[in-house]
Amino acid sequence: MLNRSSRVALIAACAGLCAGPALGEDAWQPTATRAFADTTATVEGALGPQEKVHLLVALKLRNRAALDARVGAIVHSRFSAGGTTLRPDEAKARYAPDASQAQQVVAYLVKAGFADAHATQNNLFVVADGTADAVHSAFNTPMSHVRRGKKTGIANMAPAQMPASLAGFVQSVVGLQTLDQFHTMNRRVVGQGAGLTPAQLASIYGASGLLPASTAVVGIIAEGNLAPTLSDLYTFELQNGYPGLTPAVVYSGAQSNDTSGQVEWNLDSQTLLAVAGGQLAGMIFYVAPTLNDPDVTLAYNAAVSADIAKTINSSLGVCETSAVSDGTVAAEDQLFELAVAQGQTIATSAGDDGSAECAPTPGQDYPASSPYVIGVGGTTLTSSNGVYQSETAWADGGGGPSVVEAQPYWQSGIVPGSARGVPDVAFDGDPNTGVTIVMNGAPYGLVGGTSLASPIFAGLWARIQSAAGLRLGFPADQIYQFSRTQRPLAFHDVTTGSNGGYAASAGWDFTTGFGSLNAANVRMGLDLLPIGAIAEYLVGNPLHVSTKSTK
Repeated sequence: MLNRSSRVALIAACAGLCAGPALGEDAWQPTATRAFADTTATVEGALGPQEKVHLLVALKLRNRAALDARVGAIVHSRFSAGGTTLRPDEAKARYAPDASQAQQVVAYLVKAGFADAHATQNNLFVVADGTADAVHSAFNTPMSHVRRGKKTGIANMAPAQMPASLAGFVQSVVGLQTLDQFHTMNRRVVGQGAGLTPAQLASIYGASGLLPASTAVVGIIAEGNLAPTLSDLYTFELQNGYPGLTPAVVYSGAQSNDTSGQVEWNLDSQTLLAVAGGQLAGMIFYVAPTLNDPDVTLAYNAAVSADIAKTINSSLGVCETSAVSDGTVAAEDQLFELAVAQGQTIATSAGDDGSAECAPTPGQDYPASSPYVIGVGGTTLTSSNGVYQSETAWADGGGGPSVVEAQPYWQSGIVPGSARGVPDVAFDGDPNTGVTIVMNGAPYGLVGGTSLASPIFAGLWARIQSAAGLRLGFPADQIYQFSRTQRPLAFHDVTTGSNGGYAASAGWDFTTGFGSLNAANVRMGLDLLPIGAIAEYLVGNPLHVSTKSTK
């Protein structure tokens, strides 16, 4: 609920306006985008009629029940081939919205006064720019300026609605609430000397017995101007003796000159490449022009609709209660489910605010709380000369029960309660035990955060995927179904430390999930055997591993 003054403003704004459809259409029907209802924010007045709003309309997938069943089979399968993952053209033909549906939404928005309304290639989103007047006409809601402390934004004062003739295939409207947006998850500690090198992390987490991920293509969700990051990645490759890698850059919107996220994109790319063994078949940055929800959603969509990168890292998050209110959860969950259906694995940071990401109310970081991604928490790592010693829960590592996502079946009986538990796994995130990266051609450290932890997992997963012939699907079910006798070998169980609201304990917990992988003992299917003892992965399909002893 809003405070009393906000309710008065809402009533005044809606007076005479929140009635029937403004375009002579049939009766209004709700979408998944709710009215702004942040009790910690203040409504500061209505937007001017011509103030600009950038948004996207998410359309519903078709045959969702069939997709759910398909994804269940894929996740439960040992190998992606066993669950018959989909090609992008198959996913579009079977589950994406019809082109005619997308064009109906385009026409409707143009009639309401929006400019440059167009559908994405997979018809899952319609992107448009308009005014506050156009928003009210199209979605039956007035728009207001809102503030929380020093943060300002805009918000819809009533639920976003559409005429019944369209609402049946419209999921949500993203971009009507901008007070909260996606943010990066890196932390820096200055003046403590050199940290670990990203290459050491591969050894620490047991991957030195695997060949590099030379057949894997990885994706990184990013924002802004990537030129400095690409230059630093080239320097990083030279310094470490890695083969030259020329990443691709895919812009999901207008190109931006913003370089404020350079530390993040450097950390992601250098860590992922090093942990993957210094070799990849390709790296693709999917780049949003801003970190506002519509732009980040389109960057995710570019990665999923292309289906080139089977491992995707995203060191971004936003409070899940904000994301569900503005329709982002409804829009992105179905997109992430498509990714799982295509055999893609998205790793995301669980957050750097401990158990208090949504403080003062409960809640976790999204998309780490989505059941269709691997949420990666943070630890404080102790190591010596590239050898693992121990980990404790990092005090600022995100984790806890979701307040918007239901518990997926693979967590049943393992995670307390009925909500999605975060994280699934955890790796070094404490900046005090973090890494030194290349920044503007020079050493830069110490850097940590779950923005370090997530690309560690992504690098390990790409390496394991490459060793298995790129035939492994989304690994959540297998991670949770390790037997109790196998799990101590596959994971470093973290049993000490706290993230504020939750303490680490034996087995799965709300601070570190199952802990960190010991890749030397993990043969992802997920079966467990020492890598050096495996002659074949499947009959007639050799497992590509090095001959180096893992003892």
